[in-house]
Amino acid sequence: MLFSTRAATADLARTLAAAGTPTRAAGARAYMKSDLDFFGVTVPFIRRAARAFVRRHPDLSRAQLLALVRALFATSNFEQRQLAAVLLE
Repeated sequence: MLFSTRAATADLARTLAAAGTPTRAAGARAYMKSDLDFFGVTVPFIRRAARAFVRRHPDLSRAQLLALVRALFATSNFEQRQLAAVLLE
């Protein structure tokens, strides 16, 4: 299967958005004093999402992973950036 950074970024954003709550997002944004967008997702969920992604893409090359991480970090969403960092772990 051909890997698409754009499709993977969109899929991960949908996964995070579906798991978040507006109340948690508002609280996290206030706590972090950030202008970034928040979905309101927990760190354990982000870690599970990263593990699930890696399991679904066992043949992901280093270049593909780095392209995905750059795309996730280029967003204005805190959790997507956090997921990028977790994927690098």
